[in-house]
Amino acid sequence: LARASPLLGTLRELARRGASEAPAGPLGRASFLFCERPDAVAVGPLYAWSYLYYLSKYYELLDTVLQLLKGRPPPHFFL
Repeated sequence: LARASPLLGTLRELARRGASEAPAGPLGRASFLFCERPDAVAVGPLYAWSYLYYLSKYYELLDTVLQLLKGRPPPHFFL
């Protein structure tokens, strides 16, 4: 559950922001997903959750590298 919380928090804030956005552009309220305003400042819960999710990927990369250095197969490697 701890690994899923940044993702769930980000999805929750995306839904909240989408509901509060004014319908503008060809994608309507979802326009902010693809193109942020140039004057937008990265603040608020959406950015915090997104950044926490971003940082969690570095933890997963470090975990995989440590597993490889120990000679174990990488976790969840299905290629």
